[in-house]
Amino acid sequence: MNRSTSLTSAFRSLTLSIPSNIAARTFSSTAPVHKVTKRRLAAIRLKKKNIARQAELKVQRTNTSDYILGRPTEFTRGLLRPTEILLSSTEKVQKEWPDRANFFVTSEHAREVFDAAEEAEIRALDATPEEIEEGTKIFLAGGPNQEETVQSKPLLSELQATSDDAQQFFENKPAKLNTMSPAYQVAEIRKVAAHKKAAMARILNLEQSNSPALQLKNIEYARLQFQRAPGDTGSTEVQSAILTARIHFLASHCKVQKKDLAAWKSLREMVHQRQGLLKYLRRKDPESYVKTITRLGLDDYSVTREITM
Repeated sequence: MNRSTSLTSAFRSLTLSIPSNIAARTFSSTAPVHKVTKRRLAAIRLKKKNIARQAELKVQRTNTSDYILGRPTEFTRGLLRPTEILLSSTEKVQKEWPDRANFFVTSEHAREVFDAAEEAEIRALDATPEEIEEGTKIFLAGGPNQEETVQSKPLLSELQATSDDAQQFFENKPAKLNTMSPAYQVAEIRKVAAHKKAAMARILNLEQSNSPALQLKNIEYARLQFQRAPGDTGSTEVQSAILTARIHFLASHCKVQKKDLAAWKSLREMVHQRQGLLKYLRRKDPESYVKTITRLGLDDYSVTREITM
């Protein structure tokens, strides 16, 4: 008993001395407040940096041309697009003669051929200039109609009744033969030729063709615009122009058919292929490179930078 009492009094007499350089520590299951604030401030700074970068890229895209289509130029404006040609109004299709012809013939040349064939057929009649002029007036007045054609053709029975020798009658060539007068012949030739010309105009009209025909016209147009010499089909300038024509043609399709993934894949491949050709031309012939990209509506930034679509 005395022993336990002495131990208790001894413990009570002891004093706990804590060094002054040791501060009291508090325990918590959450992170310190100052560390959370630093993370938030870092996130805010990163977000501001990203917003500034996006604004800078937007200004760059505004100042530079589209790396796919580029700026409109004389060459790109001359390209045919299916949305503008094949979907045109019927009033534009039903012209007397098409402005653009298919099958690699010009509209002017085709019209000259038809007019020359019509005049050659009229000259074969051995008609006088007065008869040709009269026949032209009959045609312009809307004739000859069916009744006039029949009336101008006498029946064979009438001819045989007029002369005992029908062969002699035909050799004498009276005014009333089993044929039309030269003036009506001229009018009939012009009438038939007008129908033929209208039918061929519908066949040759480029607006009645299909997309492959339009693309072939664009390729031929690009070759003629960028060829170094007649017959040039393989130079870098021609190949770049042909790819540009195909890119414009396919881009107009992708704008309408946005879910055509195969078309988008082909478009990406052609854009990168054109970029490779222009990079090669940039190394080999800088002067020709500048002229080519200017006519294509592109700039150096569209060729040298990385393209992502």
